[in-house]
Amino acid sequence: MRMAPRDVTPIVHEGVRYDAPHWFQSDQVKAPELSARERMMQVLQQAVDPSALLTDPVRCRQVLEEKGFSAEEVEQMDRHLESERVLRRVITQSLQELILKSMGQGGPPNPMAAISPEWLLGALEKDGTLSAEQREQAVGRWQDSQKALQQGLKSLSGQNGGWLVASDDSQGGSLWSLRVYEPEDGEEVFITSLEMDGEQLLVRDEKRRQHRVDLKLRRVV
Repeated sequence: MRMAPRDVTPIVHEGVRYDAPHWFQSDQVKAPELSARERMMQVLQQAVDPSALLTDPVRCRQVLEEKGFSAEEVEQMDRHLESERVLRRVITQSLQELILKSMGQGGPPNPMAAISPEWLLGALEKDGTLSAEQREQAVGRWQDSQKALQQGLKSLSGQNGGWLVASDDSQGGSLWSLRVYEPEDGEEVFITSLEMDGEQLLVRDEKRRQHRVDLKLRRVV
């Protein structure tokens, strides 16, 4: 089996990171199963303006209630979004520090790569908005989201090309995945580049074909 091509540079758009990872081996690939929180996030992303996720909790609760989620699930999402607001503020305020830290580790200037549980806990404690218990829970969710993304990718086993994976850029949690194209039997045709074109994502593959993905509809158009 030949080696995969060079890693594709991810695209971040409106808080969502889009990757085209390379997997091998399996004939059939199943997308990661979404948790209740991920399903609620998916509903919110489709129903409200992206900025409302972090600025309009009343609207978010209303949408989830209308979609039939239980009161307990809605309350959990409400707490999650509150923590998200705090996490994003803390991270945004520390971007310069994180960029320098990532470069000091010998990597590219990627602030998200420099975040560790210890750093995040200290930053949240310094911010002072969340209680000690909330801070521990927020960091725990952040760690779980990192593990969930990796497990989600592993659950896809192998592939012979064509998968796009969306994840939360700040937390890393897997949101959804899409098979952009189906290679012929026995072929391994991988994605080579991602590029934004307005609100659509342009996906190019090794055959120099171009595929256009509507990110709101989450399908190839």
